[in-house]
Amino acid sequence: KAHLIRIAFQLASTGEHSKSAIVRKLNVMGLRSSRGNHISIQSLDNMLKNKIYKGIMHSKKYNVEIMGDFYPIISEPLFDKVQNVLLSNIKKYDYSNNDHEDFPLKRFIRCKKCGKPLTASWSRGNGGRYAYYRCYNKECRAINTPKEILETAFIKLLNKYRLNDNNKKQFTSMIIDKWKESNVNTDIVRKALKRKIDGLRVKRDKLDSAFLYEESIDSDTYQRQKKHLNEELHDAELELSQTPEKELDVEELISFAFNVLSNIQSLWMRLEVKHQITLQNLLFPDGLNFDGKAIGTTVSNPVFSVLAENGAGDSNVGWKMGFEPTASWATTRCSNQLSYSHRSRGKL
Repeated sequence: KAHLIRIAFQLASTGEHSKSAIVRKLNVMGLRSSRGNHISIQSLDNMLKNKIYKGIMHSKKYNVEIMGDFYPIISEPLFDKVQNVLLSNIKKYDYSNNDHEDFPLKRFIRCKKCGKPLTASWSRGNGGRYAYYRCYNKECRAINTPKEILETAFIKLLNKYRLNDNNKKQFTSMIIDKWKESNVNTDIVRKALKRKIDGLRVKRDKLDSAFLYEESIDSDTYQRQKKHLNEELHDAELELSQTPEKELDVEELISFAFNVLSNIQSLWMRLEVKHQITLQNLLFPDGLNFDGKAIGTTVSNPVFSVLAENGAGDSNVGWKMGFEPTASWATTRCSNQLSYSHRSRGKL
């Protein structure tokens, strides 16, 4: 696992690879989360910003940083270089750009014929300005659709995933089942890692004793074995630190999901464009395609499959009392709560 993490940092440091490309490469090479899932763009982003990889541990209780008693996987210069690349990428993507503000689906939806992401712009003609989403591929040009038509189609798609009386019971049951399964699995993983760490520490102590006191092994053997044990111990401690200890509040999750998914298309329409994009990517991490008439997608998350199969009609449900999201509130909750479904794709 350690060498794959180094590869992730090396790829990111060049600034020549997108996060999605790095994720695809690492998943193919076998990198998995602490729960055995394929890594996501969000988990990659968290990994690239985690100082523990350069040997620094952070205490949330005392809000201090200390050097860890282990060999860092990543050198400090490489870690800092990656942070600079990430920061420069954020600056490049300017959400205040007026052109992008008018087109939340720009680069999110792809042309079904050629697979290229759609671009968008305003056109002048007949004395007015008209907004269009287009396929920019010169060899295709299959899509040239008015903004209103594509965005209306997207809103209708969101309505398919609206939580209603037909699917609420099944949705709740699925969330609770997966919550129980996740907590059991997490507890098993943490206990196994703690046993492994204890065992490795005992081995390291015995190795020290054999070299320092018993003099039963030579220096080269000692150094080689010590390095191997330290690497194993570091990987195990790192994996333990990334395995959540606190149980997810299932009641809070269900309550939030009900509020959001009961009015998902209304929420999307109310958000600022950068938060619309966040919500889009959480709901459809594999993206969408458009053939000029209809939007298509492959739903890989069983939760949304349930909603799609049991969805019904246009939503006339008003905002539930107490749930009038501001942009910043919605983004925070979407990132923290809805991303639970995204991270647990295949589990939830």
